[in-house]
Amino acid sequence: MRGENPEEASVSRIALLSTSDTDLLSARASDPDWVLANPSRLADVSVPVGILGCWLVSTIAGAMRHRRRSTQVFVAVTVAALVCLSAGAVVVVADTAHQLRVAGLPSVNSVRQQSTTVWRRLGALPATLNGIDEDLQRTSTYLRRCTTPDDRLFIAGNLPEIYYFAERRFAAGQNTFFSSFYSSATLQQTAIDRWRLQSVPIALTAAGKDFDDEFANDYPLLAGYLRVHYRRAGTLAVEAGRLMDIWIDQRRRFSADAVTGLPCAQPDVSTVSF
Repeated sequence: MRGENPEEASVSRIALLSTSDTDLLSARASDPDWVLANPSRLADVSVPVGILGCWLVSTIAGAMRHRRRSTQVFVAVTVAALVCLSAGAVVVVADTAHQLRVAGLPSVNSVRQQSTTVWRRLGALPATLNGIDEDLQRTSTYLRRCTTPDDRLFIAGNLPEIYYFAERRFAAGQNTFFSSFYSSATLQQTAIDRWRLQSVPIALTAAGKDFDDEFANDYPLLAGYLRVHYRRAGTLAVEAGRLMDIWIDQRRRFSADAVTGLPCAQPDVSTVSF
């Protein structure tokens, strides 16, 4: 990884859980040498489902070619009904009518205006945070103020978008922690070895008892490392009202953020100590 010391470079390859948009954004923000952890997993099931559906329809059509006319009509009606039912389910679940209105359809001018608006808004991210969740916006600006671009963040959860919007790289070589992925003792120790070599002043975990029930239960070695070297110093609503505890590195000096009052690793803020 560029800018890292040789020891860290030896453990810098990152295995992503998926190729979802938030995973890719956080990987891009961290600029690591990353690979897909499960090459057999497709990013979107709609592609194989569509291929399977086409194959079934063509197979059924071929099998019915020499059947009686009444059988052909029955099968055709049945297949058509299933296709219509599936399409209707997609329309309802995906809230297609609302999405069409958002896109501006059927007005060509509305579509053009909406496309321009979306292009400009997304193109401005993450330099500006307009249009994203307010809690996520406050969290990102706080982390930008209270960490330096050379620092990393440790987030014990499945919130990779925070890394992207905060413009900070993820620590320990893993951008998400959930559902016991990569929870073997060997992989946890590898994550700790990476973590030790990195500047990680702030960590975020589930608030209160949820930390023990979820992260500490699934990742005991990582939780142990966190408890030894960090301490709880506040709570923050990170996204859509979701509360997370703020942990700070006990080996670092902190002061109070002038905006939030939360611990801040930058030296040019309030002199209140934590």
